[in-house]
Amino acid sequence: MDCGGSEKILLTLLQHIDRSKFSTSLALVKNTGTLINEIPDDVELINFDTNRTRYIIIKFINLVRYKKPDVVFSTLGHLNLLIIMLRPLLPSGIKFICRETNIPSIKYRTQSNYKFYTFLYRTLYKNYDSIICQSKDMATDLIGSLNVPRSKITIINNPCDTKDINIKIVNNGKKDLYPTNKFNLLSVGSLNYQKGHDILLNTIKRLNDDRFHLTIIGEGIDKKSLKKLVKELNISSQVDFIGFKSNPYPYMHQADLFVLSSRYEGFPNVVLEAMACGIPIVAFDSPGGITEIIIDGINGFSACYLDIENLKDKILLASKTTFYPKKIIQSIESRYSIKKILPKYEKILLK
Repeated sequence: MDCGGSEKILLTLLQHIDRSKFSTSLALVKNTGTLINEIPDDVELINFDTNRTRYIIIKFINLVRYKKPDVVFSTLGHLNLLIIMLRPLLPSGIKFICRETNIPSIKYRTQSNYKFYTFLYRTLYKNYDSIICQSKDMATDLIGSLNVPRSKITIINNPCDTKDINIKIVNNGKKDLYPTNKFNLLSVGSLNYQKGHDILLNTIKRLNDDRFHLTIIGEGIDKKSLKKLVKELNISSQVDFIGFKSNPYPYMHQADLFVLSSRYEGFPNVVLEAMACGIPIVAFDSPGGITEIIIDGINGFSACYLDIENLKDKILLASKTTFYPKKIIQSIESRYSIKKILPKYEKILLK
């Protein structure tokens, strides 16, 4: 239960789902992570206590046979594939619902096992009773590229817990988190190929203006190479890596602009959360849900996919545009509040 998008959505569902309709149990591969303490006390917690997903097979089969739940709900692509693979070994009458988290045909394209994963998706995903997609792009990908029946797919955008975010902003002890007299850019995400921080750093170089300062929150396998790139581009005075933050919302609240340079996304929670903090976004219109979230000129700007020059231009445009925090927050609350999204989840679970 780390601070990934899937974990946060699952936690939000557990915290707010109607207790008069649902009794919930949460099975974890390993009972660790920064979100563990936020799991509600009335949720039964089952710990498989292993470091690898494949080692849960026997324990998972025994658990489902013992509990005989009405619904098994899973999220994360590789876990979804494993669970549906085991369905023939489990009691009949149980409904299996999964939530897809990304654009599979793009996510696995650069990996050596691309053909294997494509085969698994095409063979296994149709055996789910229902598949929740976060965005239209994700649904299109599953239907068009991976032959998932359209009838199995429901699009439900991610919810954003604005109340919890506001509490965590207020609980921040530090007033000034950024350099003064700068236009402060913020990026939050794992330091890996998907998130495209290398693209963002090259964009900072092209801005050629030390008025812009970038703060990067996150850890990941590319941290060393990204720091090396900062030195090579001679932008060390403009970029700060500050590591993982369990509460990034004060940083979002105080930033001037949030920048998302991902090569692909699902329906990025981090964008919803940043907007819920009242700051505008500039992001690539990468496959996923970005174009559904951003309303140009109201809560940010979309940049042409992987076009560094256009990303630079949109950052410059945003720096000269007057945005209104209340309108940005309203653009999220009106479409992605828990009140709007949770009933859609409850409906499909009951169905």
